[in-house]
Amino acid sequence: MGLKKNYFKHLEHGVNTPTKQTDSRNPMNQDYKDAIAAGRNVDPRLVGRLGDPKTAEEYYGSFDINPNLELSEPSYLDKGVKFLYDNPIIGKIASKLPIARTLYKKGTEYMMNKSGGMGGGFTDRELYNPEDEAAYKEEENALKKDLDAGTITEDEYNKEMSYIRPEAYTGSDQVGWKDSDQNIVKHYLDGSGNLKRQNRYSPKSDDYFWQDTYSLKGDEFDKNLDRIDDTSGYQGITEDKHGNVKDKPLQTYRENFPNVVEQVMANTEDVGMLHPDDIIDSESGYTDKYNKTINNSFSDLFGGKTFFGTGAENAQLTRSYLGADLGGMRAGLGADGKLPYMSVWDSYDFQAHGDAGWNKKWAHTSLDETNLHPSDADSGKRDYMQAQLLNRASRDLGGKGGFKIYDRFYFHPDKYKDYIKDDDVEFMKEFYNIAHAGDEQSQWTQPVEINVSKKEEEKTPGTTKFETLKIGQ
Repeated sequence: MGLKKNYFKHLEHGVNTPTKQTDSRNPMNQDYKDAIAAGRNVDPRLVGRLGDPKTAEEYYGSFDINPNLELSEPSYLDKGVKFLYDNPIIGKIASKLPIARTLYKKGTEYMMNKSGGMGGGFTDRELYNPEDEAAYKEEENALKKDLDAGTITEDEYNKEMSYIRPEAYTGSDQVGWKDSDQNIVKHYLDGSGNLKRQNRYSPKSDDYFWQDTYSLKGDEFDKNLDRIDDTSGYQGITEDKHGNVKDKPLQTYRENFPNVVEQVMANTEDVGMLHPDDIIDSESGYTDKYNKTINNSFSDLFGGKTFFGTGAENAQLTRSYLGADLGGMRAGLGADGKLPYMSVWDSYDFQAHGDAGWNKKWAHTSLDETNLHPSDADSGKRDYMQAQLLNRASRDLGGKGGFKIYDRFYFHPDKYKDYIKDDDVEFMKEFYNIAHAGDEQSQWTQPVEINVSKKEEEKTPGTTKFETLKIGQ
């Protein structure tokens, strides 16, 4: 699942570099002006050709772009959605009336919940489908029989049951380290999600500069590092002597963190381009080539190189270490002086236009395409209408239409890659800068190992090999 995210090719320190901004004396390019001014008469093909918004004026103005879109075989739900899409005044009025405002917000949350948070593609099937329901019941009954027979444990039963039905999207996940009630969906809709401003760190380059930036990590993560991580699976899996795969014993967030960093590195643009045959060997372990690539990559990182994320979804990372389901986002690795860090950057919104917009990035369609099959064209139009409804709901209810998430996780530049608390970052920066004073960054490849209390057998000496993780959950 996921939300529309901003994917640009040229990145710095795990986040997007600025795209060329429109001249502030002419804050909106002509295509956007024409599309907004045309109202209901705007040509959908013009809308499909719009670029990514580069200013706040283009971004917020785009919510009012309202081409007339007709579906070839509309359902009753489609007709209701189109009525609301065609008449944006309804949402504006509803947001001013207490009871109607509550219904407006709950209805929007329900649409996001049923569509998996994807902003579009919400059809009658997500409401109720007899064939789907029958299949779900069959699987649930089979699991109940296994539980009653004692062939699976209650924990295994609950885990498998959670996989059967489509997941309802709430935007946030309650994880072991987080006590606060942060909720990105509520913040998106009306600003009530209890998010904390990001006041400590800022990306070195920043698209969507007009959006406010928040931290999901906050102070809580550091305070609760030693709680048990029972959701991520970052502790890895192992096999018994009979070849049965099972989870390794649970660890704390602090203990799992080196595996988090290695997984992020494995999914960067440089490392993630490896062919699967170059990653896993015939015995389901990591190949020598993969281990060498990872080792060299971390040496390069410690020497100052930046590794960029691919923009793909990594629910294992964001849901367990940020407590939120962000969908596609940028997770990369960079260095602040001599101190490395992992960063996560995301624009949480439902932008409908441009290459970073919903249709092109997730539905893989565009309103300017003319040779689509009617069902594919309907899907693209449905996506567009529902994304615009979410944009307008956020504006009507006070959420302003989108915001950014930015967090950093610093760690030691040695083979253990232990996490460094935010309050210790400045001291550790000074420590490593002194330790490597006079080194050229390009020559700084040998880490200073200060975490010598760890047992050597915890990691294979000289490698970054760690047992197969549940990557890509």
